Amino acid sequence: VISRGRLAFDAGMIDVISSFVSIKKTLTTSGRNVTFKAGRGGTDGHADLAWSIMHVLMNEPLDGKAAPVATMEII
Repeated sequence: VISRGRLAFDAGMIDVISSFVSIKKTLTTSGRNVTFKAGRGGTDGHADLAWSIMHVLMNEPLDGKAAPVATMEII
């Protein structure tokens, strides 16, 4: 999606950039798995913008042709 230029945002949107760079790769408590974390301090809002953008991209077809097949159920 990104390499094909299908994700674009204004370079002045510093909050989006800050949100992405605030996510750090780390080990889980057991030390056996890798996870990603974002701190709660500062103005990045716990990286909420980055997490929401990544959730949208999870359901975006990589080639831009196929319809997404994700579903959501509200209980």
